[in-house]
Amino acid sequence: MSWALLALAVVDLALLIWAARHFARRPDNLALGLQTILLLLLWFDAGTVAVGGWLGAGPLLESLNRVRYGWFYLTMPLLLIGAVALARQAGFAWAVRRWPMIVAIALAVVFIALEVPRALTADYQTACFADTLRYVNRVPAGQACAPGDEGLGTGAFSPAIPL
Repeated sequence: MSWALLALAVVDLALLIWAARHFARRPDNLALGLQTILLLLLWFDAGTVAVGGWLGAGPLLESLNRVRYGWFYLTMPLLLIGAVALARQAGFAWAVRRWPMIVAIALAVVFIALEVPRALTADYQTACFADTLRYVNRVPAGQACAPGDEGLGTGAFSPAIPL
């Protein structure tokens, strides 16, 4: 599994290079620009999970996982903006108006402001799957690294949000 994720990290890096080159030629393409941003650390995400088993549990792997979660919660809301940008490029009448983009940007900013700080300061637990080791906010069923670890964690970045 870790070798497959390492291969995926290489593919993600190649996609990033491809997207960055195309965006450099067409900087007016907002949808491609946002996709390029999303790809910036996708290789890092797959690579971190790939090397987790080799690094072992500890501060280094936990820090790498904090970066991947922080990046995820920073960039996922950008998909809202990207969706509106793609709809605009496709000629959807509703997307040509100004307000859908304003709403998408406002929602993205709210989600980023709420979730990124939580992701960076959350309490993480180790989870194992096949030969991978990563940190998660709740250990899924069947992915406990040690007996009794299954279900550890809050499952949400804010303890006030029950699952």
